[in-house]
Formats: sequence, C-alpha cells, structure tokens
Amino acid sequence: MRSVILKVTVACVMACSSAALASRAQNVPVTPFGNLAVAFGAGVTGIGLEVATPLHRCLVLRTGLTVMPLNFNARFDIDYGDGDRSMDGLIASHPWLRDELRDRGLPVTSKDLPEDVDFTARFGLLRGKLLFDYYPFRRTTFHLTAGIYFNNGRLLSLRGSMPDQVTAVAGVIDGGVEEQYRTAINLSGHVISTDGDGRLDAEISAWRVNPYIGIGIGHAIPERRFGCQFDVGVMFHGKPAITSANASVMPVHGDGLESNGLVEALGNMTVYPVVSLKLIGRIF
Repeated sequence: MRSVILKVTVACVMACSSAALASRAQNVPVTPFGNLAVAFGAGVTGIGLEVATPLHRCLVLRTGLTVMPLNFNARFDIDYGDGDRSMDGLIASHPWLRDELRDRGLPVTSKDLPEDVDFTARFGLLRGKLLFDYYPFRRTTFHLTAGIYFNNGRLLSLRGSMPDQVTAVAGVIDGGVEEQYRTAINLSGHVISTDGDGRLDAEISAWRVNPYIGIGIGHAIPERRFGCQFDVGVMFHGKPAITSANASVMPVHGDGLESNGLVEALGNMTVYPVVSLKLIGRIF
C-alpha cells in the first residue's frame, strides 16, 4: 500500500513538474480579481472544490471546501477493569455473581469473553479554507502557500457497541454490586467506558481554526484553459481532545492495552500532513 501511495505521489510531482516547465513563459495575471479559475481536488483532507483569483502578479487567493466522506472499522482491545474493580475481581468478591452468570449460560471470567471489539470510525470533517499562493520566481510555477483551514472541530467520531455477550455479563455485574461496572476501550492514553447498554459514542476533536503552510508546483490560474497543481504542507490543529457524549473518559498511563493504529495516531497528532492534487479550469 505504501509503495502504491509513493508511486502515485511521484507521478503527480512529475506531471505537475512537466506542467511547470512548460509554463516558464507564463504571463501571470496582474489585474486584481481579473481572472477566475475553478479546481477539483483530492488529497489526505478529502475531496473538494475551490476557486482562485489573482491579487497581484505574484500573489493568488484560493478559497474552497473539502470533505472526507470515509468510514472504516477500528478495532480495540476490550478493557475489563483493573484490580479489585475488574470483572474478575468483582466476581471473586461476590461469589454469588458466578452462580448467576452460569445459570444464564454466560462466561465467569474475562478470558472467556472476546478480547477485542470493532467500532465504526467516521471522518465527517467538512473543512473550509482561505489560502494565499506566493510565486517568488516569475518564470516558474513553484509557490509558497500560507493561510487557514476552518472546520467543525471534529477530526474523527467512533460509534458502536460491545458484543452482546460482553454487555450481558456487564449487566449482571452492574445489577449485583453497588458500584457501577462498565467495559471500556483505550484510546490515546484515555479509557473510554461504554454506557449501560454497551454502546460507545466518542470523538477526537481539535482546533476549529488551523494555520497552514506549504509548497507546491502548478499555477492556480493556468495560462491555458486547463492545468493542474500539486501541494504538500502541514496544518496545525493543536493537541486533540478525547470526548464522549454518553460515557466517562479518564486519562490512564501504562495500562498495556492496544489501540487502533490510525485512530491512535490521530489522537496524538498536533499537526496534520496535507498532500493534494487539483485539476484546474480557468473560467476567464
């Protein structure tokens, strides 16, 4: 998979480099708002549309929207508690729970229950952007870019439920002891417990306004009718926060639980790498 991504990236760079060299004599528009181009793009922030117009011979304004309509399965280790408050500890402290679980045909130890669970992770992030391309060299389309992305603050959402057998065991324990008992998962140094029905609803959120810096090849307003633009950069969104609407979220260290790799990475990132390729059409 990584080799495919690398090959696609190299191909994009070569294609846009060819376009850049072919446009060495390009006459960059000098009339503010005198030209308009529309682009369709795809990249690690999703798919989107943008419009561009010149502000100066060497400065172009771009604005647009991107969306990441992607869902995937995220697998997590199930946390059955720790020490005396663990599933096994509570059953040992209340022997009658073991008999009730057996009577219901349910496991009496955590090792007889599933070790992991799948949840649905959703990139529902809609981003707007306001970017400025600076072209330092008159005879090439190499550019520096700075600006901001803005969004609803949600990087990723998690939805799902524990297996029925796990929920049934938790219900018996919860109904038999005074303290509430919940199963949980670990995410980016946090334990997120499920609700009384075994459901989990969590989000990874970050700044709503994200500064961006990057570089690229290709002009946002091509001299000919069509062109392309390739950009790489980083978006700063701060330390992500882990929240849940229906369960508790508690920091934890060294619990030994494994978390989904991609979700874990998003939960720890303070910057977001941006790679995009756009196909551009000049309107006038």
